[in-house]
Amino acid sequence: MINPNLKGIVILITGGNSGIGSAITEQFAEMGSKIIIHYYDKEEKATQLVRTIQESGGEAVAIYADLRQEQDIDQLMEKSIKAFGTVDALINNVAACVLDTIFDTTGETIDEHFEMNARVPVQLMNRFVLLHKEQGKKEGSIVNISTDASQKLRGKFLMEQVKQH
Repeated sequence: MINPNLKGIVILITGGNSGIGSAITEQFAEMGSKIIIHYYDKEEKATQLVRTIQESGGEAVAIYADLRQEQDIDQLMEKSIKAFGTVDALINNVAACVLDTIFDTTGETIDEHFEMNARVPVQLMNRFVLLHKEQGKKEGSIVNISTDASQKLRGKFLMEQVKQH
């Protein structure tokens, strides 16, 4: 059941400083949640979001992590615990979307898609569940967000690319 009272709930939002992540960050902050904004780039945006949340009476921190690095995932969780003592919810929002075509797809771009869109979310979920087990918690929430970018490679799109060459 969805808890409509999210006041005080600690939420870690990956990529929480831009795009959909920023909107999610702002909404949960308005609901009274304590926010951990993960960012990889756009540090100024992350810092501004923290400032805005704090100025309106909320609690937030921004934490840098290169989620492609396992040690950064561990440090993100450690810094989150240091900030708020726990993480009640994880929103896996960060993703990689390389807009390549069938003509320029490489092993490297395939690896990049897989790493950020499959491996990283699974590793974050793993750390989140291990944290809950360690803290003796019985409940927590994980939300995995995807985009419609995969639809860009539909058959019709591919045929259009072939026709252009």
